[in-house]
This record gives sequence, C-alpha cells and structure tokens, in this order.
Amino acid sequence: MCWNSYNAYKCDINEDKIKMNAQALVDLGLRNLGYTIVTPDCAWNAMQCDDQGKMQWNATTFPSGGAGYLQCNDYPITGSLGHEDVDA
Repeated sequence: MCWNSYNAYKCDINEDKIKMNAQALVDLGLRNLGYTIVTPDCAWNAMQCDDQGKMQWNATTFPSGGAGYLQCNDYPITGSLGHEDVDA
C-alpha cells in the first residue's frame, strides 16, 4: 500500500515533509501492515524538463533527488504519463 502526500499537503511539499511522514509510517507500525511506499503527489518537480525532455525533481525542495519522472495532475508542466520511453 501507499501513502500519498496530496490529502495532507496538496502541492505544498518538500523533502523534509516526505521524510517525516515516511518515518511516521514506521513509528506507528503501519509499515508492518503494508504501507511500504510514500509518494509525493505534485510539486516535486522542477519547472523545466531535462535535456531529454523528461521531468526532473525540484533541486531546491528535494535536494536529495527523485526516483522517477511520472506525474498526473493539472500543475502547469507537461506531464509524462503515457510516454513509453520513461524510466521510472
């Protein structure tokens, strides 16, 4: 199962909030009940794509980096869902 940031933070997220909530899942014992994924829903990405045209994470709000290129919302950036060449 997955915990998603949107209901708690909408698009006001950063690395610290994601890490804090991931740790809370562990501390509350929810990891042992199947919550093994934490996903930032929106606003994790930079406003510009990389040199290959893929979305990239916002280095200011997520200084440790990101783990994928997929997004699905109405944020004013070209989403990458449906791209068959995405390495997620």
